[in-house]
Amino acid sequence: MIVASSKPTCTLGRRGNNPFCYHRVTQLARRGVRERLVQKERAPNEPYDFGRFEIVEESLDAPHHEPPRAKRLPLV
Repeated sequence: MIVASSKPTCTLGRRGNNPFCYHRVTQLARRGVRERLVQKERAPNEPYDFGRFEIVEESLDAPHHEPPRAKRLPLV
């Protein structure tokens, strides 16, 4: 029988620090601020690995940051 790990994980390594929370987003919008997750370290590609992320606060009026995208191969 295979059992997955039951240990809870969180995005930023600390409980209660959830950048995906709707309430958090609305409270930041009232202050004129938004948050963006930035990958600081890639996962080492091992079983049960984790990458490292950081929250960056930006002005709500700041232009959206687009991460670089991989080139797609042409369809033949």
